[in-house]
Amino acid sequence: MDQMWANRAASAEAAISARHLRRLWGLPRTQLGVVAWPADARHRRFGTWHYWWQAHLLDNLVDAQVRDPRPERLGVITKQIRGLRLRNIGRWTNDYYDDMAWLALALERAGRLTGVTRPRALAKLADQFVTAWVPEDGGGIPWRKQDQFFNTPANGPAAIFLARYDDRLRRAQQMADWIDDTLIDPETHLVFDGIKAGSLVRAQYTYCQGVVLGLETELAVRTEDARHPERVHRLVAAVA
Repeated sequence: MDQMWANRAASAEAAISARHLRRLWGLPRTQLGVVAWPADARHRRFGTWHYWWQAHLLDNLVDAQVRDPRPERLGVITKQIRGLRLRNIGRWTNDYYDDMAWLALALERAGRLTGVTRPRALAKLADQFVTAWVPEDGGGIPWRKQDQFFNTPANGPAAIFLARYDDRLRRAQQMADWIDDTLIDPETHLVFDGIKAGSLVRAQYTYCQGVVLGLETELAVRTEDARHPERVHRLVAAVA
């Protein structure tokens, strides 16, 4: 069974590599994923920017290297990171905290699992999440800069990253506690989307459940605090 899934992953990787991986603007030692196939001219020129899609692609490349280590794939991972930063106008950050969280998670895994490290990028992104924490305004961290929407899809992945990075475990626990205190449906125990200007946004999405499961599992592994595994079991039961 494991070999079957490995073969499927290899087939998916081959398809993505053949159809989507291209140099950024023809520059050497760069790469990004063309976002559509078949691609029109705008897509091939990377005329529109999809920061978080490229972060997920980087995570996929790390997964592939863990599954089937190859020296040449380390070069592909390096080119993806370089291309992402160049297309983002030489910056690691943007205005959306969920976007930055996905990139932070991918870069952290790339360094830890493949040795392709970007310590300055991780420090820059960690600072974004730490300084965005505004409990006096109702959060949490907001969905994007200068916004009053504090939501699960930003706080969940950002807290997972902080739990893994540079002794930021206490802040990750604070973020998990904020979600649990603010965004859990008392009747179903599912996770609400967020809170905007003090009003609960009651939508319940699968990805909200997923990032909270990820966060509470991360904290259950890294701490001896019983509340985290209890929350994992409660949310799994609620989803089921």
